[in-house]
Amino acid sequence: MLNTVNLVGAVVRHELRTTAKLTPVLELTLAGVDVVGDRRFAWYHQVNYLGKRAEHVAGLLAPGAGAIASGRLDYRSWEAPDGSKRSKVSVQAEALEVFAPQGDQLDYDQGGNPRLAAGAVNRVVLAGNLTRDPEQGERGPAKTAIAITEWVPSRNGEKGHEKAHFFDISAWNGQGQVLMGLTKGEPVFLEGRLVGESWEAQDGTKRYATRVEVVRLLPLIRPGKAAAEPESELVAVATRTPDLPPI
Repeated sequence: MLNTVNLVGAVVRHELRTTAKLTPVLELTLAGVDVVGDRRFAWYHQVNYLGKRAEHVAGLLAPGAGAIASGRLDYRSWEAPDGSKRSKVSVQAEALEVFAPQGDQLDYDQGGNPRLAAGAVNRVVLAGNLTRDPEQGERGPAKTAIAITEWVPSRNGEKGHEKAHFFDISAWNGQGQVLMGLTKGEPVFLEGRLVGESWEAQDGTKRYATRVEVVRLLPLIRPGKAAAEPESELVAVATRTPDLPPI
């Protein structure tokens, strides 16, 4: 499994709470600005940080403080009271550090919330299998989802278990062409940025979703495939990724 995320942004808000087992949990929202070509995209992502150190870090935070979060993406699903299926993707930080941004690094949105406008980092690295054939509209990006399985060890001496994570992904231009050449079940490696979306559902409620916008995509070779396919076909797989841009 390869599932890592690194965020560097400005603290918009934070809250310290405890779980039923009295584990401290720090929930904070980080904001930054991604520069993609000649365009700028603001982002706001929630980060969860667990453990005793969360209490100490919480005392250092205030709106406009800088924070560096390093961890993984976590997928959770449940059934709502109306019977509909709901899911959420969040950032689970395994390391969290605080810094003081320089004055010219910050700007503010229309709501007065601080954002790290210079020096922000929004980077995701994943490796897993596509869960469905990619689809693409006439003008939109190629879209599909990736599944990543992790082994969760037990804390009470019992046998652990596997947990599956599912993340929506999208890709534009050359990376979208590579993605459209793949099919359900194929393994891929990707780098991208975390993107949040919101909309109003038919019942009037606000809905949120998180996806990964791909900036670099590499199709992977399944174990045993090298022995089963001619060398010319393997070379074609390895070289069909055009113009991979740096993240």
